[in-house]
Amino acid sequence: MLYGCDNRDMIPNRDAIVELFKGLRAVEGVNRVGVTHWTFAGVVANPMVIADLAKINGLGHDNWTGVQVGLETASPRLVKKHMPYKTKPFSPEEYPRVIREGIRIMNENFYYPACTLIIGLPDETDEDVEETIAMVKQLKGARCILAPLLYVDYWKPERSLTFESMSSKQWELFRKCWVHNLSQINHLIWQATESFSPVTRISTMVLTKWATKRIMQHLRSVAYSRSHT
Repeated sequence: MLYGCDNRDMIPNRDAIVELFKGLRAVEGVNRVGVTHWTFAGVVANPMVIADLAKINGLGHDNWTGVQVGLETASPRLVKKHMPYKTKPFSPEEYPRVIREGIRIMNENFYYPACTLIIGLPDETDEDVEETIAMVKQLKGARCILAPLLYVDYWKPERSLTFESMSSKQWELFRKCWVHNLSQINHLIWQATESFSPVTRISTMVLTKWATKRIMQHLRSVAYSRSHT
């Protein structure tokens, strides 16, 4: 979303991005031009870019594509401390709204975001985690995957977060992310397997339901044991 950006506010250059995608799409044999990453701020700052890219790629209700977006944290305090440029042209205080708006815009244009979160950022408090938990709750029903990652400090390994060192609040966030993901899997598996044979499709559906139920049971078990230690 910063391709051809020529302003300090980091507002996407619609003309430059559209020209790039049209040029790539015109290459013989290219049916779709994908992206690996973009930011919520870039999407919200110029939503017409996303609409343009969806048209170029021929996306629609039965033809979605994916993209990875770094959500990281919904705590404005941590965003301001560790990644202040991530929200431009918006302020860190606006970031929770930008996340919600960004996912809405992507979903309306048939982009399915995989949103990575970082649990255990330096100086993270339970209040910071709670703000991200509140965000996860607000995303119920939104078409997205929430991928919770544990913070790794390569310079000071002792500051890295491990499953053993997670606080109860951090574990709650991890669990809620996966509750959201499992709900999404169950909701979309029938659509995702529409090209399968009837027998394979039904078998996959049953297996998926069984697997997600077992995972949910395990998450509840771990949550219960942590709350009683």
